[in-house]
Amino acid sequence: MVVREDSRPSLDRSDTLARTFTLRASRTLVLGAVAMAAVAWMVTLPGVLAALACGSPLALAMRRFARLRAPAVATAAAAAAGALAGSLGLGHGVVATRLLAACIATLAVAPWLLVLGFVRWARRGAGMS
Repeated sequence: MVVREDSRPSLDRSDTLARTFTLRASRTLVLGAVAMAAVAWMVTLPGVLAALACGSPLALAMRRFARLRAPAVATAAAAAAGALAGSLGLGHGVVATRLLAACIATLAVAPWLLVLGFVRWARRGAGMS
């Protein structure tokens, strides 16, 4: 926020963009959490929880990297491996059903983790906290 000489606050363009980015990112993360909860409720709770447990550390560490390609691929792969392990190890039903549940859990969790990592990475680059 920039203060003019007549002491009326005006929004700088970078402040407006930062607020828009924060609003859109927050909305995306909330909708992703709702989608993950729906998949956990209807398809496979162990797959979603294991995917979150495996992919979250990498998504949170994405902020430390200069480029996003390698950590993004690693985060998606870890989420897929976690969903597969959780669904196969703790799921119930036929193996083909558990494999399909792992794919659905991966499609619900991996994009959310990538958005989380990208938001943290972009905030680091923009100097936001």
